[in-house]
Amino acid sequence: MALDRISTSGLSAQSRVVENVAHNISQLNVENPLLIRTRLRSEAVPPAGPGGVRAESEMAQRLASGPVLSPDLQESFVRDEVDLGQELTNALSARRAFDANLAVERTYRDFFEATLNLGA
Repeated sequence: MALDRISTSGLSAQSRVVENVAHNISQLNVENPLLIRTRLRSEAVPPAGPGGVRAESEMAQRLASGPVLSPDLQESFVRDEVDLGQELTNALSARRAFDANLAVERTYRDFFEATLNLGA
């Protein structure tokens, strides 16, 4: 049962990472973006704890405001506060981790079903 809880916590944590990445990317052209950073923390392993990983979201520190732009340029200006390369890297990493946890979940389910069918 611990393996099931661990993979489920991984799925949940990586979903949170993707949600925060999507939020940060949506702030790309906002004048004062509110960015969210995600910290992944490991839980104590069984029997001391449930095991797995927990995602914690926190607001990133605001950077000092940039130069004041003329109104003509403000609409097309992409601000430096959002690091698009880092956000896309975080999204790809979260996808790979999500896929790995999903594979563990499916393998666990198949193993559990095979165990139930031993007596049949």
